[in-house]
Amino acid sequence: MIIINEEWINSIPKIVNSNGCWIPLKRSGSDGYVQIMIDLIQYRLHRLVVSIYYNLNYHDQSWDARHNESCDKACFWIEHLKFGTSSDNSKDAVLHGTHRQTQKEICPKCLGKYKTIKIKTGWHRGEIHRHCPTCRSTYNAELDKRNRRKK
Repeated sequence: MIIINEEWINSIPKIVNSNGCWIPLKRSGSDGYVQIMIDLIQYRLHRLVVSIYYNLNYHDQSWDARHNESCDKACFWIEHLKFGTSSDNSKDAVLHGTHRQTQKEICPKCLGKYKTIKIKTGWHRGEIHRHCPTCRSTYNAELDKRNRRKK
């Protein structure tokens, strides 16, 4: 039986990249995260490290392991990791530009290019939003038609 503790984590064969990330020699999956097998159970390495250092239950779905801004998904160095909610993790991904939706440049509906705007007024003032001008104008035209019918 393997005793999983800080000493075990430090003994994992790794390289340290230019950002200081600990990248295990084991290949990461297609999603960029490293999975390891312990006693015939698959674990995500970065989540396992956070659960050990912060004394959290690995299987508790109420928390997520979060990476620093310049960190690689394969990184398992505790200095680059912290825990938080799923919402915190998603917000981090958007801020870091690693969220899959923020990387899209073309609208999947009409193949038009996204436009980025900064909201100037209201509750969302200062926020950056992206939209497809073609789909937005189509939606606004349909909305106008519906509103004219109601009158």
